[in-house]
Amino acid sequence: MKRQSSYLLICLMLLICSVLLGQEEAVTSSGKKVLLKSDSTWVYVEEKDTVQQTQSTILTPLDQVLKDASSGTAMWSLSVHYKDDEHPVITHKQFTEALDTFNEYSPPSEYHEALKYRTEMKGAFKLFGMYCDEIAIFLSNPGKRPIPFRFADKDGKKCVVLTDMASSTVYNTLRTTSKTRAAKVLTSCFIPNIRYLYRAFEKTDIAYFGLTIVYGSKDFSNKSDVRNLKPEMLAFIFPREKCKQFIEGSITESEFVDASGIYLTDRDMMFSFKKVKIQIE
Repeated sequence: MKRQSSYLLICLMLLICSVLLGQEEAVTSSGKKVLLKSDSTWVYVEEKDTVQQTQSTILTPLDQVLKDASSGTAMWSLSVHYKDDEHPVITHKQFTEALDTFNEYSPPSEYHEALKYRTEMKGAFKLFGMYCDEIAIFLSNPGKRPIPFRFADKDGKKCVVLTDMASSTVYNTLRTTSKTRAAKVLTSCFIPNIRYLYRAFEKTDIAYFGLTIVYGSKDFSNKSDVRNLKPEMLAFIFPREKCKQFIEGSITESEFVDASGIYLTDRDMMFSFKKVKIQIE
């Protein structure tokens, strides 16, 4: 009964995410905010204000991209933990094919960037067939985005994020804290692969790079509560120049991490994230 209740709760949370992620806002010439339809057509207000043509040029703020990534914790429970047939994990091969064939999707600004950087995305993604010492698996997203890349605005500059990554590893909460788990994932899953993003986008105007992943955590002493196994999401956002310096050996791993942004959705959070500082030993 508890397992069924947990499953239904996760499905409900995903439904809410789908609705929220399908909505967009725009600003009219008079400064009034209006809601855009989920099919990305404009909605005009009664005063017949015209909407400024920013829909296809303004990128999604990074904090919204991270919030969307935090919703992947619910999908992890369905796809990785429960192995739900209606929400299977996505394989590296499936996303590789999608990068060749994707059609228009929302938000339009990200779709336009994806068209522009299709070659770079393909070049980077082909090297993500394994991470965390596992064969790569990915999560589908409530927004029905067909590819695992997001293009975001960070401080007025472009940031490309490889998102939807997942690991089947479940960490023991009796032996780790949320920060030590995050440090382990950071050093074993992210750091070894950051060069692939940098090299692929090296000759572009991308100023920041990012990776997000969802993994599991559990109190292994508590076997009676199926809800004890809970997912966590980690995001790592790093500046182009510091990445270059780290790859070239000019700065240490600790200096590189300190210059970057680390964001965490721990096991007790839902559809939100916090910025954390992690000590690399």
